[in-house]
This record gives sequence, structure tokens and C-alpha cells, in this order.
Amino acid sequence: MTFSRISLSFFLIIVLLVGCEPEPTSIGEDLLPPGDFLSLVSVNSFTENWEVTASNYGFDSLTFGRSQFLLLGRNQDAESSILIKFFMELPDSILTQLERDSIEVVSAKIEFTPFYNLGDENASYDFTVHKINEYWQYYGFNVDSLNNLDYDETDIAVSKEITDSIVTIQLDQNVVYNWLRSRVDTNSFYYDNEGVLIKPAAGMTDKVVGYLSSNGSYYGAVPAYSIVVKKPGGFQDTLKKSFIRDDVHVIDGQLPDVPDGKMRLYSGLGGRSRLSFDFSSLPSKVIINKASMQLFIDSVLTLQGTPAMDSIEISLISDTTDETVYTGIPPVYLHRSSKYYSGEVHSLVQKIVNGYDFQGFRLRGTDESRSLNQVLLYGPSETDSLKKPMISIIYSSYD
Repeated sequence: MTFSRISLSFFLIIVLLVGCEPEPTSIGEDLLPPGDFLSLVSVNSFTENWEVTASNYGFDSLTFGRSQFLLLGRNQDAESSILIKFFMELPDSILTQLERDSIEVVSAKIEFTPFYNLGDENASYDFTVHKINEYWQYYGFNVDSLNNLDYDETDIAVSKEITDSIVTIQLDQNVVYNWLRSRVDTNSFYYDNEGVLIKPAAGMTDKVVGYLSSNGSYYGAVPAYSIVVKKPGGFQDTLKKSFIRDDVHVIDGQLPDVPDGKMRLYSGLGGRSRLSFDFSSLPSKVIINKASMQLFIDSVLTLQGTPAMDSIEISLISDTTDETVYTGIPPVYLHRSSKYYSGEVHSLVQKIVNGYDFQGFRLRGTDESRSLNQVLLYGPSETDSLKKPMISIIYSSYD
């Protein structure tokens, strides 16, 4: 242990100097006993030889409805499909012509902006588009919902243009015309315009693309539709909006086995880890001034897309049976460098020394809902001690 002593008199002088009295005095200074010092102690899990344990588990209740990206594609562990429906915001002139059934859809397309890429950039990438026939909403939509979804088997994509900057899908005009008609037919409003299901094509492997969703405007352009209609007399009008009623992606897959001695975070599939340090040697009456955690990345086994997982969320587990965390204790975050994730966890360690029942730290990727990144971290059993999970603590005793 490394000790440094700072006289409490110094703190008293500072307080007096910044106080309201223009000429502070030394009254009360002689009341401090000569031996009353504040001790700063520096320890870490390596030098103190603390017991460190870790394990991995899968969380099967991820929700993707408010994700910033819509994932479409397939890799060796999972595949992801997209559901999206637009609200057709129409001017009165178009609504009037629809009521008279005197308007024609010349062309209709939807556009997506790619933002995330995972896998072989040269791998084939294709998908099919299907009309959805029943009401759905993003909230609570999952794999079971997708397996029971009523949609047409026919691919309604007339053509597709896929580039690195935009994906454009030309849709069947008759389907889109019925969507427009649903705006003037209140009886069919919720059933004739339920949008589309976009599925990875059968031959597609090892490539996943994430498109900006309705909740991803922070990053750029969200999905939009562009419909060209012909009015009586041959006049054309273009309807272009990004008014999205619902959008969600759904990931179906299984977590692979975790390599021996590793901690694994697998976004999209709910791969999480728990990590525990034996803090029993810390005194109970201390103030945790600093607590830094470092988790080292196995770059060989880690499979990340672009953007990569930039941070890990750390929470206190209250019950390992169902991985419940303390809801009243805010999580903290470790941020990525080239070789490890690191960050301050002193607020959590303070809770532990204050008497909270410590069942371990829960580790999860902050991009769980918007990627299929897989990060492998070196665990406590790693033979290279410099790569093991480590926590360094500076505390002050007030006993």
C-alpha cells in the first residue's frame, strides 16, 4: 500500500481563504490535534492479489424498437430483418383525387441511409420486400411476432439500387396506390397501409448493414418515401416525406460458445458478462476518491463492425438469479481505446463499501440494440497477468 498524508489544517485554511470574511483569521486552527491527518491509500486488484471471477450469460429480452439503426443482413450467428411503415401525409388536392379514384401512381420508392457495416465488404448483399397484411407496432415486437406475422410472399421490389451512401427500393405501384387510398378509406386505414417486411435474401451470408431509423436523425437522413402521381390532365406531382409510423429490426439467432477464459459481449444477441472483485480487504469507513477499471480486448477473437462498440455499461448486480441490477444506482461507462476499455467506477465501489450486497458487476455493450458487434475480453484466468481485468482504487479513511 502507498500512503500520503495531508494535514486537515490545509483544508481549513483554503476554506477560510475563499470564505466571505475579507480578512480571515486563524481562530479554531489550534483546536485541531497535531496527529489529525487524512490518509490516502492506493491499492489495485493485481498487487493486492484480490480474487477476481467472471462468467458469461445470454439476455433474451432485448428490444429494438427505439434503435438508432435498422439492421438488415446475416452472419454465421444471426440474421436481421426490417419492418417499416410510413404515414402518407397528403395535400387536399391529392386526397380529393383519391376520393374520385382519378389518380395514378407512376413510381414509388423508399430510401435508406447506411451507417453501420459488419462482415465481408465483398460479400453478396441482397434482400426481398414483402407487403405486411396486419397491424403491428414496434413496441414489444420480437422474433415470435415475426414468425407469426401475416405478410405476402411476393417480392414487391420492382428494382433496387444499393450503394455505400444510399439504398433505393422501387416498389410495386399498385401496393403503394392502396396505401394512398387508405387515407380516404377510414375502414381500411390500419390494414391496407401496414408497410413492408424486408428480409435478407436466401443466398446472403456474412454481411450486415445498419440503416438510420426514425430514431437516428442525429446521425443523418432517416428513411423516406418518394411517390410520383399523375393527376387528371397528365399533371404529375411528387410526394416526398420521412413521416414514419413505426420501424423496427428483428434479430433471430443463437449465441455461440464463449472461448475458454474470455468474457464476451455480443450486441444484438444479448451476450453479456458478469465480473466480480473481492473487495473484502477494503475498510468499511472509507471514501473512494478514485476507482479505475481496465478490461483488455482480445483483438484476434473480437469481431466488430463500423462503428465499433465504443463503450461498455457497468452496473451493480443485486441478484444473479435473473441478473437484476440496482435500479436506484446509475450505471457507469468504460470507453474504448485501441487495446482496452477503461473508466471510473468509484461511485459503484463506494456503494459496495457502504454495505450494498455485491453480486458482481454487469457488463453489457452500449450498442446492444443497434449492432451485431462481438467483443471478447481477457478474463481473470488469462495467463498474461497484464491482460487480466484490473481495478485500481484510491481511498481515504475517516475512521
